[in-house]
Amino acid sequence: MYSDKEMEDNMAEISEDKIKSIDYLFNRIISERVRDSMEPKYSLLMGAGCSVSSQIVSAKDIINMLKTIVYLRELPTEDTQTPFLDLEYGKLVPFLKRWYEKNQDNEKFTEFVEQKEQQIRDDIYKKIDTMPNYYEEVFYNIIHKRYQGYEDLPKNEKTIILKQLLEEYEDKIQSDMEYSFWFTNYSTASEDIHGFLSELMHNKQPSEAYILLADLYINKLFSIAFTTNFDNLLAEALSLLGVRSKELWFDSNEVDNTLSKTSPNIVKLHGDYMYHNTKNLSRETRKLASPLQKHLQNVLSKGGLIVIGYSGADNSIMYTLEKLSEKYSFPLFWCEMEEKIIQANVHWRVRSLVENSENAYFIKIKNFDEFVKKLRENYMIYSKLRRDKNGNLKKSKMEDSERDKNDVLYDDKYLSEALEKVRNIINEVLDENEKLRNRVTVVPPPSQNLFKLEEEL
Repeated sequence: MYSDKEMEDNMAEISEDKIKSIDYLFNRIISERVRDSMEPKYSLLMGAGCSVSSQIVSAKDIINMLKTIVYLRELPTEDTQTPFLDLEYGKLVPFLKRWYEKNQDNEKFTEFVEQKEQQIRDDIYKKIDTMPNYYEEVFYNIIHKRYQGYEDLPKNEKTIILKQLLEEYEDKIQSDMEYSFWFTNYSTASEDIHGFLSELMHNKQPSEAYILLADLYINKLFSIAFTTNFDNLLAEALSLLGVRSKELWFDSNEVDNTLSKTSPNIVKLHGDYMYHNTKNLSRETRKLASPLQKHLQNVLSKGGLIVIGYSGADNSIMYTLEKLSEKYSFPLFWCEMEEKIIQANVHWRVRSLVENSENAYFIKIKNFDEFVKKLRENYMIYSKLRRDKNGNLKKSKMEDSERDKNDVLYDDKYLSEALEKVRNIINEVLDENEKLRNRVTVVPPPSQNLFKLEEEL
């Protein structure tokens, strides 16, 4: 069983040795770029928290909306009381959010949710007997920390250990399974899930933070982004700045599946809603597809990873990172909200991974937007100092020499002009959409005479 000492360690504050600043991270990024080509050493792993400022709902909000729609579909339909009356495309998300905020404490609703979620607990314990390997993956890092020689134990002793761990982490496991559970209750049909996700992405534009991040990719601070998100915000931000990215996803084997050396790469770990290939259900998110595992392995065998906006509640990604961290000991920087780090309220698997990896650290941040802005500010300071130094050296040697291509760096003027251009484009698109909506002629209902004519025929 879990000893008192281990329980205390689990509740203890995160060690200061495991917490670093954004400045420290930036200095690592800059100093560890490959010297000859200035090729980036670090890649990003981006989660849903990155898209909140672009008005795309968080994973928690998605769960609440799915609870709402599953509950409302069970209600009897009455002429004037059905909540789905006159619900048009593009209005589902605000409707579900409003309903949940108003009714989240409603007794019938909470009772319905509690009864449903009891199924999660039932399924958790069934998997001990039917899928023991699943829990060996979920508890992989903890097992290897606590139980030396676990692999050589007889099956019955392994089962006892897994059950002890499950009792200890039952609430956390249930929380991790909520997302896929409520999607399964909503629908297992890819068309239905695609329709729901389309509503979430409807009319969304990249935030200013995404534009700033795209600029860092243009300046070769990064070249690869792994993402669990279904949106295309980073690709759209790069496109708005005149750069095409290469996108890869788990079933893109029929096309060129190699990472580009000349343009930014976006690897969709959970698919892309535009291609009806998203991964939401538990059977889909247990393991990463082989091509994606290979991409992560190739990148992390010689580079580092910065995680931002991702909670860690996904076995496919966490198990892969845990295995790779043992093999390569790659630099890992996990960005987490400052208050969560102070309160030691980070995801249990994330904490285990960071604390048990020699080259892993937490980075305190306020949010995704502030993190990106701080990185960009640091880069602009570095860029200016480097440009001035190189300019002075070259001026003393050759007044009219051209600046080396590696030294052509963007400045604040470029970025302000680019951001203004993006805002104008977005405003023009929104204005044009509004004009188109106003031009649409509403089709009147069929004439009653037409119905009479059909009856006569």
